[in-house]
Amino acid sequence: MPIWDAWASSHIGGRDENQDATIILSTDEGTELLAVIADGLGGHGGGADAAACVIQAAREVWDERRSDVTLKALLQRLVATAQDKVRSLNVERGTDAGSTLAALWLRDDHAASIHVGDSRVCQFCADGFVERTLDHSIAQLQVLQGRISEDELASHPDQHRLTTSIGSDEEPQAEYRDWSLAAGDLFVLATDGFWEIADGEQQHRVLDSAAPGSALDALIQDCLEATDEGHDNTSAIVVRPLAGDTPSASVRRRWWSLALAGIFLAAALLLGAYLLLGSPQIEPAPEVAERALPRATPPAGTDSEPAGHSGPMEALADEAAEELALEQAPPEGDARAADPEGPAREDEVHRGAPRGPDPGGLDAFEQRVQIPYLADEEMDGETLSAALREADVLGDDESLRMRRGQQILEGRESIRFDLYFQGLPVWGSVVNARVEQGQIVILRGERPHAIDLPEEATLSYREALAHAEASLGKALSPADEGRLYVYRYDPEGNRYTRAWHGLVANDTYVLIDAHRGTLLQSWSAIMERSM
Repeated sequence: MPIWDAWASSHIGGRDENQDATIILSTDEGTELLAVIADGLGGHGGGADAAACVIQAAREVWDERRSDVTLKALLQRLVATAQDKVRSLNVERGTDAGSTLAALWLRDDHAASIHVGDSRVCQFCADGFVERTLDHSIAQLQVLQGRISEDELASHPDQHRLTTSIGSDEEPQAEYRDWSLAAGDLFVLATDGFWEIADGEQQHRVLDSAAPGSALDALIQDCLEATDEGHDNTSAIVVRPLAGDTPSASVRRRWWSLALAGIFLAAALLLGAYLLLGSPQIEPAPEVAERALPRATPPAGTDSEPAGHSGPMEALADEAAEELALEQAPPEGDARAADPEGPAREDEVHRGAPRGPDPGGLDAFEQRVQIPYLADEEMDGETLSAALREADVLGDDESLRMRRGQQILEGRESIRFDLYFQGLPVWGSVVNARVEQGQIVILRGERPHAIDLPEEATLSYREALAHAEASLGKALSPADEGRLYVYRYDPEGNRYTRAWHGLVANDTYVLIDAHRGTLLQSWSAIMERSM
């Protein structure tokens, strides 16, 4: 059974602040370890705070883990928890900060990872590099399509254009995978600032070093000195098993280490006393303590899909091939902009304040309740919805549905739900339920009131796009099937409509009135990393 150990290092690089964050969590025996790395997105401290939210989520999931919960469920819950924390931060501050996330969980002889964005998990064996996760970036899509080489990825202009991130308005498209330890049991987690300047051979030398922590510090320093002065924050975590260790062997090794340390200390004290008494003119040497490598630092290749990997990158590569071939430039303005004042004019695609898509101006609410919650029986939320309707918390046409990838663990837990009205999700509505000892004790979030939908016929997604095209004089080629929502387009008048949300060409999300075919909102699907 492997005993796992890890070392982290982070450097501000040539930036004004370090928006990277790392954490290493391990059991005393070393048979279970969680390593997480995050790279914040957004200026004025927002990126650093978003990365800190990812680290906080890792601590919570680790502290509440259970041995009977699979690593996949734990890692998915890590992503969901981090997403909730960063989105709450953005709602509170009115910002659009985000973060990447890469996490590796090792339990006995099982290794699993999950990642969002372009922070990587890389696998090595004794002979060198084995494989890595695939970045969620436009440049990675172009590698998969054969348009650029793997060597060109790090310096390509589209490398900083992410297709998903923690904290974005769309749910993060996390990719989970299991790793075969028979293929390699050495790992590196890295932000883009590290893997852009440190190649696989250099990373392998760190893993093979007798002192990986010091070797990692030295590698980052050397690589930064060889690159431009304005290079990005640079962070990495190296993970490897202790050779030949079992839990009992590890305990014995640590006991002997302490015993030997005690012997040497006693000898040093005797020698110091002798020198002090026998030669008064000689001052005793000051104590020199070896720098402890921290277990956590504060916010501070292959071309093929690996086996055991589940995620959207291959599908995205196919779907984006036609759009990328057009060589279209990124949209003007902020990457996730929306109109905070209401619907966009029909004669233009609106890109306004940098706040992401307008949530529809819903009302904040908080209500204490006492309702039994049995996670295994109520994953669809229907039983809970019936109880809330009986308690006059929900209306007859309202229901809750649990967000995917969430797990109820021991103790207290906050579970996130989407609110539905007449079977349609309500745009921007979030309901968080606090669970304590099997009871939902408080509900809080954002929800609408007195919904009154138009009685006119509902257009299909393609019909709505065609109407919007006619008004705008611009082509809106659908890249997906669209999804119908209930949307409050006039917060002051509390007026609602049905609206289609979908992805169109040029990597743009649109929100279109499903009755009139007018464009309500549009924003870029690409998260631009600030340079």
